[in-house]
Amino acid sequence: YKAVLDELAANNGATTLKLRRRLAAKAYARTAAYDAAISNWFNRQLEIDAPDFRAFGGKLIQSLRYGENPHQTAAFYATPDKRPGV
Repeated sequence: YKAVLDELAANNGATTLKLRRRLAAKAYARTAAYDAAISNWFNRQLEIDAPDFRAFGGKLIQSLRYGENPHQTAAFYATPDKRPGV
């Protein structure tokens, strides 16, 4: 909330497009993670191990130095269920 309050104070009660886009991205990511959890729950209930579409909702655990190649970025995410998988 501090970022929003700081923006409102600095811009006469308005926010920048950049902040609004960043907050929208966070909201959509949170919603997508929630939808993924619901989808995964249904697949477990129906004992579907390999659904046509797989939703992965995970929380960022650590940003990594680079991906498979040095010019790529990488990050490590964990899912709420503790089951192993790749």
